[in-house]
Amino acid sequence: MNSRWLALAFICLCLNATFVCGADKSTGKHALLVGVTKYFSIDNRRHLAGPANDVRLIRDLLADRYGFPKEQVVTLSEESKPDRRPTRANIEREFQNLAKVVAEGDEVVILLAGHGSQQPDDDPENADDPEPDGLDEIFLPSDIGAWDGNTEKVANAICDDELRVWLAEIRRKGAFVWLIVDACHSGTIARGASSDVSRQMPLRSLGIPAQSITAARAEAQVVAKRSPHAGYDVGVIDASTQDGGLVALYAAQSVEQTPETLLPVDGDNQDWYGLLSFVVNQVLSRTTTPITYRELLQRIRLEYLAQNRYSPTPLLEGTDLDQVVLGQEVFAERSRILLSHDDDPEKLRINVGVLHGIRKGSKLAVYPLAGAVEPEPIGHVNVTATDVLDSVVEPVEFAGLPKRGSADFPASSRCEVVFRDYGDLECTLAVVAASPNLAPSKTALEQQLKELADNKGSLIRIVEGSSLAEWTVELNETAAYLSPRTGRLISPENGQELAEDSESRYRHPNDDELALWLEETLQKVAKASNLIKMATGSSPVLFGDSNVKVELEMLRYKEPGQEPEIVKWEDGVHEDDVVAFRAKNLGRLAVDVTMLFIDENFGIYDVFPKHGFQADNRIAPQRAAETRPTKVTPASSNEYMVVIAVQSNIVSSRQYDFSWLAQPAISQVRGERGTPLERLMEKAVFAEGTTRGLKPLDIGSHAVRAISWKVLPQLNPKDE
Repeated sequence: MNSRWLALAFICLCLNATFVCGADKSTGKHALLVGVTKYFSIDNRRHLAGPANDVRLIRDLLADRYGFPKEQVVTLSEESKPDRRPTRANIEREFQNLAKVVAEGDEVVILLAGHGSQQPDDDPENADDPEPDGLDEIFLPSDIGAWDGNTEKVANAICDDELRVWLAEIRRKGAFVWLIVDACHSGTIARGASSDVSRQMPLRSLGIPAQSITAARAEAQVVAKRSPHAGYDVGVIDASTQDGGLVALYAAQSVEQTPETLLPVDGDNQDWYGLLSFVVNQVLSRTTTPITYRELLQRIRLEYLAQNRYSPTPLLEGTDLDQVVLGQEVFAERSRILLSHDDDPEKLRINVGVLHGIRKGSKLAVYPLAGAVEPEPIGHVNVTATDVLDSVVEPVEFAGLPKRGSADFPASSRCEVVFRDYGDLECTLAVVAASPNLAPSKTALEQQLKELADNKGSLIRIVEGSSLAEWTVELNETAAYLSPRTGRLISPENGQELAEDSESRYRHPNDDELALWLEETLQKVAKASNLIKMATGSSPVLFGDSNVKVELEMLRYKEPGQEPEIVKWEDGVHEDDVVAFRAKNLGRLAVDVTMLFIDENFGIYDVFPKHGFQADNRIAPQRAAETRPTKVTPASSNEYMVVIAVQSNIVSSRQYDFSWLAQPAISQVRGERGTPLERLMEKAVFAEGTTRGLKPLDIGSHAVRAISWKVLPQLNPKDE
């Protein structure tokens, strides 16, 4: 069974742990959160730091955002008492308890964070449980042991087969289960240029003999030839059952690694978190409208890209993918942002931070306590420092109101964001030398790059230390390799590079032209990345939480002249497919729409309307516009479409067309940009102008969305 099924099963296991406290009746919402950071019998270098933090994040999200009773959220981590540690026995006990207490219609959330691995399939002849690679997936509790040659199992490992049974018991009661798996299950532990740590445990570290693995794979091939399910992994999701629903969110596909890393990227205080767990919290904390599980996956992928991460690729499977996340159809309209005083009454703090989209420089209006006669703001505060879940603020003069003293603001005053600062949106780069003798070359290159970065219109900033950089250029004697945050894998044991990810590395000779090539290449990277950052869930504005509502569809033409079919974004398209895009105006007012295509190499292409052509890009209410069909070219990673929709100006006849963002040369003439959105886009993409943020009035007149999809190899006729 592939790694994602194991992860799913693992989560189920964790689910039982939710009710070790002995809850005697269902309250409708249950959660089991398991985070394994330390392993009794494994080298300390393979221990993790983030799972305990993941558990705390998800726990707070479920309680504060979705109303999960604290007594029904059970956590298993090293921070707990002995009966709450993430051992094999504790996990199994809790899983069984959970199956007893859930009832029909209950909602269950399960988080599994830690290491996973594989072991030889113990039942290769079972046609109902085919393992194409000959290996069972296993989850590693904290008391994992070594390979036992007599039983041919890893001691205390939790196998996918038994987890499938445990999960079925929960669903049989009619409960809906959402599994979040922040773990990997094969490969080598690696550290990236940003000090990422992969959540994988190599089979060799568990003492599994190479000959046992080889024999298991060979036997699987023999069985597959006579099996009706040859090549398929049945997993743990059975959509044919009438039992409760199931949605599984995996941190990575079976061939990918998933990291834990220092987050938040732009916060003042960083800590270790699993990438998936952190971003799930980030998306759900910021959304102001209900979203489905499919939409959640889209936003997670875009948030990865906003961090310049081009792998891993999160995966979603299950029976209820179009259901609203945890069934929450309505969010309270009243602001939940509250002001508080530290021990010092002169110091102010708000209860939202980086996870909620708050950045330094943003400003909030402060309102009087509930029951006040006047609902008008009594002053404003400016964000001076951000943390994951809260921020430090100070009084500021803004919007005609004078600066007030900190003590003038009552504790628990309600706040609303009135100016959202997006920062400078620069692309950060660090230079790394492959050997000490290259230190002079490194210093010289850094100086050249800093001089280029000081030029007007540059979007590049040089930083010291690869852990702070979105991109890293590594110098060796003959060449330089430019890699994104996830492109460089280093062994924590010996510091040696393990593998070269050719899809995420760009090479140039180590010569006199290197600095100029790097600056030109990163300008292209920064333009495309910043455009996508503007269109991700980094703030509510960028998901169209306004009067402007535009839906984008991908169309595939099977045969010329036939009606196209609508492609599900998560399914992707194949090379040589003929596709088009359709934008539908779901709002009550006309909108001007621009579509920009961003390819895997950061090229930006105007799809609709075409720049330089006189075209009508205005879409009336409840109408749609389509692009011309085009053939899909080969690609090896995600591709993206950014849609910009601006409410039509009822006073002026001007139409808003953002195809100028696709211009390849920054030096080309672009007419004066008058609206706040235009000025912000120009600042982000061309590093010109001074606008760094938007006010709510400006936000309400436009929507910016980004959609991603995969391009898959061409289908063979026998596969269709």
